[in-house]
Amino acid sequence: MQVRILKDVFENGSHFDELDNLLTLFRKGKHALFLDDIDDIEAFNHSEWKKGLSSREIKLISAYIKSATKINKANKLINVSLADLDVNFAPREAEMYLAQPLIILLENSEYDPPFTNAIFQHFDDGAIILQAKSDQFWKYGMGGGSAISSVITSELKESFTDPCFTKDKKTYLRYFVILDSDKKYPGMPVDKAKHEALDQNDVPYHILFKREKENYMPLDILKKLNDEYIDLYIAFKKNEQRDFFDLEKGFNLKNYNGLSAEVQELYPQTDVPTEPYKVLRNGLKIEAYKSGKFKKDFSNLFFDASREQLAEVIVHQPKIGSLNEFEYIVSEIKKMI
Repeated sequence: MQVRILKDVFENGSHFDELDNLLTLFRKGKHALFLDDIDDIEAFNHSEWKKGLSSREIKLISAYIKSATKINKANKLINVSLADLDVNFAPREAEMYLAQPLIILLENSEYDPPFTNAIFQHFDDGAIILQAKSDQFWKYGMGGGSAISSVITSELKESFTDPCFTKDKKTYLRYFVILDSDKKYPGMPVDKAKHEALDQNDVPYHILFKREKENYMPLDILKKLNDEYIDLYIAFKKNEQRDFFDLEKGFNLKNYNGLSAEVQELYPQTDVPTEPYKVLRNGLKIEAYKSGKFKKDFSNLFFDASREQLAEVIVHQPKIGSLNEFEYIVSEIKKMI
């Protein structure tokens, strides 16, 4: 996140402690100082605060000033000032807000990280996200599907009680949420309950294009399982059939005719005749992934995935702007670190 400090803060000697604390964050690589206005730069250069800084600290701030024109303007930016506090952040307010770690909220923080870590490892070319995790600038949180709204509601109720937090509490939330779509077919609407609380509180989130994370498993890895059920999944004629199939539970219905019209359209009987359906209706039977082990142990297969294999799984998906889905997730998170 980028932080612009306005000249009135540099000119007021009563906020140097907060400036020191903000500088500590910048020095650690947590957030970036953004000074691009000549008046703000002049105020810094003539401030009593600058006189108390070490040469190393002045060199750091000078580097931020020189790089201001190159900083990604798409990154989130806040202004630190003593005026217009309905939109700007007061120095202590900014310090307390920025000191929080970013929470990457997943539906299951125990089982989902192998998938997201694979994305970060292979699609963040500068390794910024994983390094930031090592530096404790962010951490995983667990939402548990519909419980995500409870996580956000609880945070708003129990946090941000310091008197410095004068704005609407949702202003101070530092979350990025990744949600399964849970879609059974391409045109199925996503349940509004999954993201309603996020919309209401301006929490950024991404809903996966495919049904859930398991549908992103590279086919080359699945082939090694040497299993009839998995082989039939791999043999689906259309990418969309793999995208929205429940890998854990299968069709989960004894009779094909009981499937909804939309699901039957995606999986016509010409593609799923009677005998294959009998296998695909019962779910994955590999012993290692049965009895509640699927979500945890199957996810560990992502440790073996390469960038090329993951890219192949999403090559048919629509781009988000100029980015593929994994590049987009990385881009959105980097804006907030």
